[in-house]
Amino acid sequence: MRKTAAAIVLVLTIVPLYFACWVPWQCGIFAKELERALEAALKKNSRAQAFLVDNVSRTEAFRKHVPGDASMNIALATTYNLIGQFDEAIRVYDEALHYDRRPEMYFNKAGIRLRIGDREGAHEDFLTAVSFNPDLVNRIRDTAIRTRVLSELTRRYGEHAIK
Repeated sequence: MRKTAAAIVLVLTIVPLYFACWVPWQCGIFAKELERALEAALKKNSRAQAFLVDNVSRTEAFRKHVPGDASMNIALATTYNLIGQFDEAIRVYDEALHYDRRPEMYFNKAGIRLRIGDREGAHEDFLTAVSFNPDLVNRIRDTAIRTRVLSELTRRYGEHAIK
C-alpha cells in the first residue's frame, strides 16, 4: 500500500514538472534554433531552408505545448510563408492572435494576404497593425493600400495620427 501511494505521489509530482518545466525549456531551446535557421533561410541559405521544412511538424508539436509563445508562432508562420504554404501561415497567425495581439503579427499576416491577392484582408490587417504602431505605415510597400490605410487612420484619429 505504501509503495503504491509513493508511486502515485511520485507520478503526480513528476508529470506536472515535466509539462511545466521540461517541455517549455525544450521549446525554448528549439525556438532559438528555429530563429537562427529562419535568419539564415531569409538570406537564401539552402541548408537552413531544408532545416525549416524538415522541422515544421516538430515546430507544430512544440507550439501545442506553448500556444501563446509569440516567437514560436511568428517563426512557424514565417516558415510556412517561406515554403509557400500561405494558408497555413495565416492560420498560425490567426491562432496566435488569440494569445498575443502584436502589431508585427498583423503586419506579417497582411503581407501574406497581399501576396496571395487578398487585398481587402491585407488592408484590414495593415490597418490594425498601424493602429497599434503608426510607424509601420512607412513599411507598407503597396502604395494604394498604404494610401487607404493613411486615409482611414486620418479619418478615425485626425491629422495627428501619423507623423
